[in-house]
Amino acid sequence: MKVLILVRHGQAESNAGIILSSSLNRYPLTQHGVEQANGTAKELKKVQKIDMIMTSSPH
Repeated sequence: MKVLILVRHGQAESNAGIILSSSLNRYPLTQHGVEQANGTAKELKKVQKIDMIMTSSPH
């Protein structure tokens, strides 16, 4: 059986400030976003086997 796991990025300053921006480096993760990312990493470590990771392009 194939399993698909969808993950969204953690909260960034632009999300918290309701700012629409395509700039990747101008608005870093908030402390909450860092905690979300760390929580996601912790949960993904529980996955037995990951065959492929796909990401959106940062540009």
